[in-house]
Amino acid sequence: MPPKSACFAFSGDVVILHSALVNSFFFVAHGSFVAAVFLRVVLITAIFVVIFATHASAQQKSDDGLLVRFLGNFFNGSQDISNSPWPYNSGPPSELRKFPPPQNSPPFPYGEFQIGGTPTIGDRNEQTVYPLMKALHDGPDGKWWKDSRIFISGWIELGGNLSTSQNQPGAASGALYGNAPYLYSQVPGTLQLHQADLHAIRLPDTYQTDHIDWGFRIDALYGQDYRFTTMKGLFSNQLYVNNQQYGYDMPMVYGDLYIPWVAQGMNIRVGRFISVPDIEAQLAPDNYMFSHSLLYGYDPYTQFGIMATIKLDKQWTIQFGLTAGNDVAPWDPDARFSPTACIQWISASNKDSIYGCGNTINGAQFVPSTGGGNVNQLVATWTHSFSQTINMATEAWYMWQKNVPACSGQTNTLGGISLPFGCAPIPGDTQEWAVVNYINWQISPKDSLSFRNEYFDDINGQRTGIATRYVGHGVSWTHFFKQNVLIRPEFVYQYALDNPAFQQGTKFTQFVAAMDLIIRF
Repeated sequence: MPPKSACFAFSGDVVILHSALVNSFFFVAHGSFVAAVFLRVVLITAIFVVIFATHASAQQKSDDGLLVRFLGNFFNGSQDISNSPWPYNSGPPSELRKFPPPQNSPPFPYGEFQIGGTPTIGDRNEQTVYPLMKALHDGPDGKWWKDSRIFISGWIELGGNLSTSQNQPGAASGALYGNAPYLYSQVPGTLQLHQADLHAIRLPDTYQTDHIDWGFRIDALYGQDYRFTTMKGLFSNQLYVNNQQYGYDMPMVYGDLYIPWVAQGMNIRVGRFISVPDIEAQLAPDNYMFSHSLLYGYDPYTQFGIMATIKLDKQWTIQFGLTAGNDVAPWDPDARFSPTACIQWISASNKDSIYGCGNTINGAQFVPSTGGGNVNQLVATWTHSFSQTINMATEAWYMWQKNVPACSGQTNTLGGISLPFGCAPIPGDTQEWAVVNYINWQISPKDSLSFRNEYFDDINGQRTGIATRYVGHGVSWTHFFKQNVLIRPEFVYQYALDNPAFQQGTKFTQFVAAMDLIIRF
């Protein structure tokens, strides 16, 4: 049973939520002069762009300039989602050397069973054409762009929240981040630029079996979410030295080499890539909800090294990797040689996927680092598809680290700095475990609902800064206006069972209403 203070806090939370709403409107109406000017500039610019782009789309010709074609593609119907017969299957042709996607994307963030560190093997890996690439395809060099398979794209994500938590002026270095450990919208009652991403990518054609193919991805990301993707040794002073609210990162920089003659295909990835496996991802469009589970938020984010993925047959895939450790660059003194091994099984009915990894298994000795912490991790995901429109995804992990020092009166992650994990309220050999479940239901070609429930036991407090058990419940609606424009409003209720962990260690509970807007270009 949760403490009585947790049981009776919700009614008080409603009062605080009302106060946060009033304060937010007051800020919009009477905020700083700079903020007011900025909002007016954005509004005027947006009106101008809409008028210009609408005119451009009506007048668009193949010989128009790149900017005219680009803006016109937001309004000329090229990004519309067709009203397909219901229910429908958005999967590729059945002749591919793989199972068809078990779910529809959109409105789900992806169609395949998740596997990290590799492109889908056995697939042509065609990509969605967003406004910038369509403008390039329709231009004078369009044939070159199509033949090259190189795509340049990105997105802007804005997100805001109303919360029952408020910033506490006396809270150490994280006084601004009163919603922590909620992720990622941690500044209460505000609208933030979470991600502005620009990336170039080429996916290898892994359907063909007659030649070696290659691929790459380079991401440049700016926004508040850099605080969660930061890798020690790569632009990391922005966070670890200066504690900036906004910053820059390159969460993925890698090359792929596809060799078709090993089993049913092998891909070798070298560089910085997303840690495997997870239901969720750092990149905003690749998630069922705007916010993230605590399970996802406090495990490894990215790794730098090499990952080999071998597809044995349609049902079995194995992976072996060597990295520099969790969220640390190989040239940093805190890097540690770290093996990773994974296996994925997909049922013959294409209804189930089980994907498990021993992630960063290197002895788990504490490293005096401001990086992601040298935790070792056993992690698995199970995804079950009831139909193309209803699925369930469950993830669980156990992590540990040895000889972690005491915090000696200092806070660890309290107040929103999700790193450095440099100490533990209960020192020694630390451990934590967590489980999260998503149930996702597509209700139209453009809409889906997601329900998230989780349990997270930060036994020593080494991950969140508070030694307590957490429970969280969330519900989200995803709506696509077009294939490149979507919103995700949500409600999330979280509570701590053993110690106050919210509002910078002063409350047992927290309720957040939040929403983001993503515009892909």
